[in-house]
Amino acid sequence: MRGVMWMNYLSKFRGLKLLLVLVLLTAWYLDLHNVTLGFLVQVVGPRVLDDPRFVRNNSLGVGASTSPTEGGGGGKRVQGSKSGRGKKMMERRPDVFPSYLINEPDLCGRDTTIINTIVSSAGNMESRIKIRKMWGAPQYTSLVRMKTVFVVATTSSAQHQRDILHESHRYHDMIQLDFVDSYSNLTLKTLSLLHWQQHFCKTAKWILKSDDDIFVNPFIVSDFLRQHSASELVCKVIGGSIVCRPGKRCRQKWAVSWQDYPPERYPHYCQGGAYVVSASMARHLYAAANMTHPVEVEDVYFTGILATPFQPKISSLSQRMFLKITPKSRKHYVGIDAMFIMNLERYNISASSIWKRILNGRNITPLSEGSRDPQLTAHNSSRVESKT
Repeated sequence: MRGVMWMNYLSKFRGLKLLLVLVLLTAWYLDLHNVTLGFLVQVVGPRVLDDPRFVRNNSLGVGASTSPTEGGGGGKRVQGSKSGRGKKMMERRPDVFPSYLINEPDLCGRDTTIINTIVSSAGNMESRIKIRKMWGAPQYTSLVRMKTVFVVATTSSAQHQRDILHESHRYHDMIQLDFVDSYSNLTLKTLSLLHWQQHFCKTAKWILKSDDDIFVNPFIVSDFLRQHSASELVCKVIGGSIVCRPGKRCRQKWAVSWQDYPPERYPHYCQGGAYVVSASMARHLYAAANMTHPVEVEDVYFTGILATPFQPKISSLSQRMFLKITPKSRKHYVGIDAMFIMNLERYNISASSIWKRILNGRNITPLSEGSRDPQLTAHNSSRVESKT
């Protein structure tokens, strides 16, 4: 009798032992898969992630259900899952992200060299209107083959949403994305605009990413890019920044945990207010972003952490080209030769006055009050067209 009992115990033990072996083998296989994926990314490059066998759902995003080609013209809505809204970090599958609530798939056309993607908040309608009268006006930007599109996310304000729909219907220059507009989702916005360029603005050679409070001189941008056509990043470079940690004496808005980014210093990266990235480098950044855990500091993440392994050719802008207005510089700044200008509103400096000076310097008659189109002299029109 005891012999039978011992045989039963041994049989159960063998079953548990076999189960344990299977668990260990499974864990070993999963770990080997991750190591293999990392090795392939290093050797082959991020393009390996285009293979569905290697898709990983560990990066930021929205669990939306639209394909990359979905999305109508201005004001048309596309259905997508909103289950991920409000979460700080959301699971995303690259093959179904992003979801466009408003899209302009035909905005670029065939003659666009530079796409100016302006990151804006839903409530910043006044800023968008000002831009449309100056460096975002198609009648000006067409002279340098630039198109402008505003990128916004969702809002809880019904009035702001009505404003967005009205702007989209009138100007057809709005993209609205299906996630909450917040600082922690800025990486989502940049990732989305990179996706949009690759699917709906393929002819563009350059992506200009700017905030709606940055003054942009499109003529200087175009001139500079022609002279530095081999560049892959054009920006004001920041290097050697110490990583802000949670609970430390630094601006907690930029705090990044050790788990998210172990090094104590960031690599060199671009000032986030405005920078230009080549279309080829944008493809690398988008592919790399699909397999990494994001750092919420958008400019550091895209132009530093993701870009550094590709060793991009960077054209660093001087302080004169990327002008940051301060109390000391106010008395001496000129501004019309700068590519980007920060802090105009903070010091009550009129953007329209600078814009008029820029136009005067290029013999372009500015938009008159109530007029929709700038009037170009025949001499100036031929001069500018010959530059492009």
